Formats: sequence, C-alpha cells, structure tokens
Amino acid sequence: LCEDFETEHLFLDVDRQAPGEDYRTVIGRALDGAEVVLVVIGLRWLTITDRDGHRRLDDVDDMVRLEVETALARHLRVIPVLVQGAAMPGEDDLPPSLRALCFLTAVPIRPDPDFRPDMQRLVAALLGALRPAIATTVISVIVDDNSISSPTEQCAQGSPAQAGGVCRADDAR
Repeated sequence: LCEDFETEHLFLDVDRQAPGEDYRTVIGRALDGAEVVLVVIGLRWLTITDRDGHRRLDDVDDMVRLEVETALARHLRVIPVLVQGAAMPGEDDLPPSLRALCFLTAVPIRPDPDFRPDMQRLVAALLGALRPAIATTVISVIVDDNSISSPTEQCAQGSPAQAGGVCRADDAR
C-alpha cells in the first residue's frame, strides 16, 4: 500500500494515537472520511484472547471489534484481506454485529512469490473503489497477533503489516 498511496497519509492507530486519547474517538475520526476498510485476517484473528483468556472479538469494547463493527454499521466498503493462509470466518464464529463480514468477498495475500501480484490486485481493487473526483481515504484494520514492528518501518521496508491497528491512506498517487 505504501507504494501506491502517499506514505504521509497512512494512518495506523498504534503509531498515531496520542497518549491519553480515547481509542473510540480515534476510530470514529479515522472512519469519518473512510471509503474503504480493509480487515486483515490472520490465522489467530478469531482466537486472540485478552489477559483473562476471553476471546477479544467477544468483548464489546475491544478496539478491533469496534473498528469492524463501526465500518459495517456505517455501510463502508469492507474488504476482508486474508493473510498467513487464513480462511474467512463462518457466521457462527462471530458475534452477531460482525456476521455481515462473513458474506464479503475476501482478497488473499500470500507470501512470495505471490505477494506482489496479490498486492497489485488489492491496490487495483482499492483504486477502483475510491471516488477519483474527491480526496479519498482508505482505512485498513490490521489485526492478527502482536508480531508487528512499527508500521512506519514496515512501509519503509515494503513489508506487509500483520497486526495491530488501523491504516488510513489518503490521495492515491
């Protein structure tokens, strides 16, 4: 995404959320200008738990759940992005407020040698979904496990993010 969208317009909440900011406000502000939301689903997306062993997607206050719920409720274009060989969750796997996600067409992103062609297909889909006549915004909800390094570093290295936040890109190149 960093190659096809201006890097300074990429937003990841883990990088750009100021200490003391309410993440619900940050999510709402990020989604206000969104046209497309990417929900990146890895192998552990459905099973990640909190410190008490409860599945995070079942927590109504979980940041990832709020991001996806809000995007679906606002009828934004949501594109599931499957990484690490993950499959789409089934309807029974998700809380009722997230079940619409199960019926959306996903884009798989595979490791090399398929990574670049898969990303090109995703970028083409994003560019086709954005309204070219106005400043555009893309939001990417990137969730899986905590193996992510700094998203800014990942953009600089050209590697895909694997977990941890919201990515917004404005003004396609």
